[in-house]
Amino acid sequence: MHLRTSVFSVAIALSTIACTAPDDQPRFIVSDSAGVEIVTSSAPAWDPVERWAVDSVPLLEVGVVDGNAEYLFDRIRGVVVLDDGGIAVANEGTATIRFYDSQGQFRFERGGKGGGPEEFFQILRLYRLGDGIVAQQWGPNPTRMYALDGTLTASFPSSASAMPGPRVIEFFSDGAALFMQFPQGQGITEPTVQKAQFYVTTPEETQATRPILSLPAIRYMPVERRQAPQDLGPLLSVEVDGDLIYYGWPEEYDIQSYDRNGQLLRRIRRSWEPTPILKQHIETYVRMMTERDWEMGGPPPEEYVARLRRMLDQMIYPESFPAFDRLMLDRVGNVWARTTEEADLARYVPTSSWPVPSVPATWDVFDTTGVWLGSLELPARLHVSEIGDEYVAGVWLNELGVEFVHVYALRKPPSP
Repeated sequence: MHLRTSVFSVAIALSTIACTAPDDQPRFIVSDSAGVEIVTSSAPAWDPVERWAVDSVPLLEVGVVDGNAEYLFDRIRGVVVLDDGGIAVANEGTATIRFYDSQGQFRFERGGKGGGPEEFFQILRLYRLGDGIVAQQWGPNPTRMYALDGTLTASFPSSASAMPGPRVIEFFSDGAALFMQFPQGQGITEPTVQKAQFYVTTPEETQATRPILSLPAIRYMPVERRQAPQDLGPLLSVEVDGDLIYYGWPEEYDIQSYDRNGQLLRRIRRSWEPTPILKQHIETYVRMMTERDWEMGGPPPEEYVARLRRMLDQMIYPESFPAFDRLMLDRVGNVWARTTEEADLARYVPTSSWPVPSVPATWDVFDTTGVWLGSLELPARLHVSEIGDEYVAGVWLNELGVEFVHVYALRKPPSP
């Protein structure tokens, strides 16, 4: 979630605009199709001296393997960098939001387990919204908003009571909410792509009553006498920036932006060759899924592993990896897409909270006009929570799977 002024580009005078590289081959082309701007990049816009880079050593590290409880983390659900250089961290294990200063020293915390007006049942996500912080919970438990100093400013339902299913996933710059109802695969008898339904509210509403979009979300497969998401298959990504909704369905390299009324405004594309999924990839994936510990610690029961293995054996896998597996927006409006690479699948840190590659992950960066600037690597063992103009913040796991908060410098060459 990011607050900035979103001014979409004015209508282009010509139907197609191309920017050429020194060898006269266009790096990107901007075209128009029925009022939708299409930005297609064939090569990065960055020259070698213009490339951004993220330091391999963090500017700030918070966490310990063993020590004071305020520095021990258990299932971090979000990291927010504050204006004074401090950080806020959602720690699901204690159901608290912890605040640290710019040197990583603990200051105070908010929340705690329970059903009280300032307590949490289970924190799902923590992120920045303008001059505040949003803490979302699982299920029907309320979403809460805080000022940057930790003061609770608002609390409202995370689900829509007017209809079963939709949940708040993002907020617009004025506080209006974007709800999504995710498909559950009911009734399928063959591989099926199901769509998510999107709804919006006004800042004064708490119920998702106005539908705006229906978009592909996930492919379900009939396995083990039930429906299951296709392993290694595509999954939608959704982010909001100001008044724009960014959506990606990674069967192709195609990122779409919509206004809050559901009107398609722009499609962002780049040249991309699919990476085939081979037998060894599937074997690695099955081993990774069946050998990992449960999130709460310890190996899962044998009967669970046996059933999981049967489902994985019955699964029909896609022919190629998705184009990307995650979208993010930095705090100045650039779009980041984490590419799907063979090395990522081969080596994961052993955790069930999210897939964290033990090798550096490659991210593509697109500017606010949709042009592919280039690609850069982020440190290994890092799950990114927030990207600013000059930093990348997230959860880093050591070789034992212990969680730390890391903030890295994002280096950009000076403007000419």
